[in-house]
Amino acid sequence: MLRLLEIGFKETRRPFAVGIVGIASGAFIIVFFLGLVAGIHNAVETQIFAEETLEVVGASSEVLSTMNFLSGRRGASGEIDEATLEQIGKIPGVGAVHPRLRFMFPAKAYGGKQLFGFEGGVDLVGDGIPTLLLRDPALRKVFQDFSPEDSAAPCSRDKQCGGGECCVLEENNPKGACRHPVPFLVSKRLLEIYNTVIAPAHNLVTLPEWTIRKAAGMRLTLVAGRSYQGQAIRGTPEQMCLSFAGISPQAIDIGISVPLPYVERWNAKFSDAYTKGNASSAELVIARKQSLGSIIQRLKGIGIGVRSSGKEELGFFIGILNGIFVFISIVMLLVASLGIFHIFYGIVVERKREIGLMRALGASRRKIMSLFLFQAAILGGVGGAAGVVLAVVISYAADYVASAYLPDFPFKPDTFFHFEAWIIGFAFLLSFLTCIAGAWWPARKAARQNPMEVLD
Repeated sequence: MLRLLEIGFKETRRPFAVGIVGIASGAFIIVFFLGLVAGIHNAVETQIFAEETLEVVGASSEVLSTMNFLSGRRGASGEIDEATLEQIGKIPGVGAVHPRLRFMFPAKAYGGKQLFGFEGGVDLVGDGIPTLLLRDPALRKVFQDFSPEDSAAPCSRDKQCGGGECCVLEENNPKGACRHPVPFLVSKRLLEIYNTVIAPAHNLVTLPEWTIRKAAGMRLTLVAGRSYQGQAIRGTPEQMCLSFAGISPQAIDIGISVPLPYVERWNAKFSDAYTKGNASSAELVIARKQSLGSIIQRLKGIGIGVRSSGKEELGFFIGILNGIFVFISIVMLLVASLGIFHIFYGIVVERKREIGLMRALGASRRKIMSLFLFQAAILGGVGGAAGVVLAVVISYAADYVASAYLPDFPFKPDTFFHFEAWIIGFAFLLSFLTCIAGAWWPARKAARQNPMEVLD
């Protein structure tokens, strides 16, 4: 059998070479483009949407909050009350419910010389989150409400406070109280936006993540109740210290996150729209992924909206891309299958006397058919392997070009490709099936030839 295969390949080198090119092209498209889609999906899942959580808001909050902001009112309509939070927690598939509370007052922060090289200031937005929302045990230790431990000793400046405390002062009041700095978190998304958009646009120094993490404990000055644009509706603005706790995926995307009790007290002092116990939004921990669809439907049924992070839309888009590339690949392989059919049909016609001789010498129909199908399988294997190798090599080249010439953008991955085992297996399976399907009828025709008619 092996000798016959060798002779067959030698006699039909050119047609087989054309067939290998066709099969390799189809396998290349399957592996390269599905690997690209899988790479994008992997980057999204591991860097942008790594957490299995769902943020929900009051159904009317987005529109009404925008209207309030434009009218100068700092409240947040459409908040979620305690009874609704409890109701959400009872939905099957929801593991835990963590309230989030946005700043409902103007605020500003300044400082950061040790990180940026100069003193900067910015109007501040943020929210309060419960410590239990954090998954990092190390962050939990430093991210908590320190008010019960504050000495509250009288002071007029920070130097009069010990134990790492700062002097909290209200405007136009020389007498303050010593309190612990308020810990705050930032998100990796904010860091990416700063490094790829803000820093290049304003000629600022970029901040690698390791640099930010080493800045843990850095202090900024916070003025609650006053920003560079205006002052809170009520309450006297007060100045205090912020302490950088770290980077967390649970932090608000744009702004800072502090322990929830601080924001509850600040909102009660500076905002006339805050209702104690209400939340601006809630972070749901999804216990079972397969329950996500039913959870969203139950939420809509009780008047709660899902804050779209783009994950569902992106998942749909990636699914569409997968379908398109699989369809294109199958079409190419079908075309290649027709090519294989013509190649093997031509071989059967050219070698009909040789086939008839083998039949006359005792070769069974099954053996003749197996001979051609083995050739087709080898053709599929070689073509599939060539396509896979070509896809991997070109993916390395594409990653190099992207790294060297594409500008930085938020969450730019180290590689744009992820070749999962099923993609490689799928490419090989289609390559084999394409070749065998193309060679089946010619092989069957060869096996059914009558040696008496051929050798006559």
